[in-house]
Parts: sequence; C-alpha cells; structure tokens
Amino acid sequence: MDTKKYISSGILEHYVLGLASEEEKREVQMYANAFPEIRKELDTVELAVQKYATLHQLPAPAGIEAKF
Repeated sequence: MDTKKYISSGILEHYVLGLASEEEKREVQMYANAFPEIRKELDTVELAVQKYATLHQLPAPAGIEAKF
C-alpha cells in the first residue's frame, strides 16, 4: 500500500469532517489500525479540525439558554 498517496488523497479529511461513506469509514479505520503513519496523520487532521473549530467558535446568542 502506498500510504503517502492514501494520506494525500483527502480521504482522512473527509472522514474527520463526517463526509465519508460507510465503506470509506470502514476503510479508514482499517488502514489507521494497520498503518501507524496513517493513524498519526488521522490524529493530526482530527486535532487540526478541533483547533480550527475552537478558534472560530461563536458565542451562543443571549437568552438562548432560557429557551431550553
């Protein structure tokens, strides 16, 4: 398997963003378990998305909590 090509394909980003099909999800999980370099890159992508979300989060509108 060409892990560099797989990593650069964009599938890991699709997986992390929830855009991967069920078959792709199984494939990513299988390869991440089998290839440490894919696991490392998957972890890196997940962390980057989490950081991005944290940096760009918006506060909840005032009074929204009272509605729930």
